[in-house]
Amino acid sequence: MILVLMLFGCTPKPVFVQEHIFKKNSWQRFDFVTFNVPVQKGESLDFSLTIQNTTAFTLKAIPLNITFYTPGGEERSRDYQLTVKDKKGHWLSEKTDSGYQKKINLKKQLHFDADGICKVRIEQKTSLYEMGAVQSVTLVAKKSQR
Repeated sequence: MILVLMLFGCTPKPVFVQEHIFKKNSWQRFDFVTFNVPVQKGESLDFSLTIQNTTAFTLKAIPLNITFYTPGGEERSRDYQLTVKDKKGHWLSEKTDSGYQKKINLKKQLHFDADGICKVRIEQKTSLYEMGAVQSVTLVAKKSQR
């Protein structure tokens, strides 16, 4: 019991949490979601993303491109495949009151060499112009544990 308390007690609290809610539960193909995360020189952050969707969501996976633009001028971009259902169509996401949510860890220990804003741009890369039944995306940043 003490070990569990110690583990949860050592978990860093988020330094940034922001949710983007989609109008009419629809994420348009070229509607990039951007978050502006204030950062300080010398700090390292861990980033995660949670996508919330309704039960009407039909895709098995959500292809994403996520790009970090640091205040020091670095640009880091990567494609992600967020699998929300298995081959048989069973949900792999966590059940919520209004549907399902899936969390993905994006970056661990992203170090910043300058004060300013780290811009995080998220692009959904489906072949559909409109990806329906998506309620929101939430970006969380926590101080990295050393």
